[in-house]
Amino acid sequence: KPPPPKQPQPQDWLKTTCLKAMTKVVQLFAQYQDKIGSLLPEVLGLIDSCVTQGNVELARIGIECWKQLMTQAGGKYKDKDWTLVLESLYSLNEQSLPHELQAPRLRKSLGLPAKSPRKVSLKMNGTKPTLESKQELSVPSNGDSEVIRTDFLSKSRVMVKCLVQKQMMAASYEAFEAYYKNLKESHVEQMLAILKATIEFLATFNADVNLQQKLYEAGFRSESGTLFNLVDQEVESYGYYMKILQIMYQGSSPHFEDNKAADAQLRKMGDSIFQRYITDAIKMEGKSSRESDSLGKVVCSLIDGFNNYTEAQIKENMPTFLPRIYDLVEHGDTNVRRAVAGFMRKQISPLLPFALKAD
Repeated sequence: KPPPPKQPQPQDWLKTTCLKAMTKVVQLFAQYQDKIGSLLPEVLGLIDSCVTQGNVELARIGIECWKQLMTQAGGKYKDKDWTLVLESLYSLNEQSLPHELQAPRLRKSLGLPAKSPRKVSLKMNGTKPTLESKQELSVPSNGDSEVIRTDFLSKSRVMVKCLVQKQMMAASYEAFEAYYKNLKESHVEQMLAILKATIEFLATFNADVNLQQKLYEAGFRSESGTLFNLVDQEVESYGYYMKILQIMYQGSSPHFEDNKAADAQLRKMGDSIFQRYITDAIKMEGKSSRESDSLGKVVCSLIDGFNNYTEAQIKENMPTFLPRIYDLVEHGDTNVRRAVAGFMRKQISPLLPFALKAD
C-alpha cells in the first residue's frame, strides 16, 4: 500500500504559488511598463500589503518583489513615478517600525509616563544629541517577572517588524544608489526624510533607559536574554544617511547642486559619529560590543568615502576630520585602522611636500 501523500505545510504556498505569482506580476509590469505604467500604485500597494502583514515569509516575498520591481522597471521611472515609489516607501517604513514599543497604553501599563521624556530630534543641518555616548544600562534582577499583555505588545510581531525594516532599508539604499542620477532634489529629500524619521524613532527608544528596564522586568528581552534595544538598527540607519550625503557630496547629480546641499551636514554628522565611536572605544578598553562593531562599520564607510574626495574637498574637510583620524589610529579596531591607512596612502601622501619611498 503506497504511503499517504505528504500534506503541504501552511507556509508552503507562500514559497511556491505566492512567490511565483508575485514575481510574474512584477515581470509583466516591467515588460509592458510603457503601456500600463499607470498601474504602478496598484503594484506598489500589492507589494506593500505583503511586506506589512506580520508574516516573515510573506514579508520576504514582498521585499524580494520590491527589489525586482526597482531592478526591472526603475530605469524607466519618470519623476512622478519616483515620487510614488518614495511615498510608498515612507508609508511602508512607518508601518515597519515597532511603534508599539512607545505606545502610551504600554508605557502606562509599565508605570511610565505616556510619552518618552527624551524625544530625540535629528536636525538636518546640525548635530544630534544621541550621537554622544549613551548612558550605562543596568540590568535589573530577574525576580518575579510581570507578563505584558499580548494585545499591548507581541514580541514575535516586533521581531518581524525589525527584520522587515532592516531589510527594506538595505533594499531602498541599493535602489537609491543605482538610480541616484535619475532623482530630483525633492526625491533625495524624501529619502533623507525616511531615514530621519527612522533614526529619530530608534534613537528615542534607545535613549529611554527606564522603558528598556521595565520591558526587561516584564519579560520582554533580546534573543540572548539581555535588555532589548535597537542600537544596531539605529547605527545602520545612520550609515545609510551618511552614505547618501557622501554620494551627494561627489556632485554627480545633473539636476541640482547636491554637493553644496550635503557639505555642512556631512561634516557635522560625520564628526559626531567619529566622536561617538572614539568615546565608546575608550570606554570599552579594547573590548568589543555589538554597538561598537556596528558603529565601526559606519566609521569605515565614512573613511572609505574620503577616498572619493577631490583635493579641494580633502583640504576643506581635514581641519575637522584629521584630529579624529589620529584618535582612530590610537583607539580604533583593526578594520578602522586599516581603513585609515588606506585613506592616508591614497589621499594624504600625495599632499606631502616630499616623496615617500616605495616598499
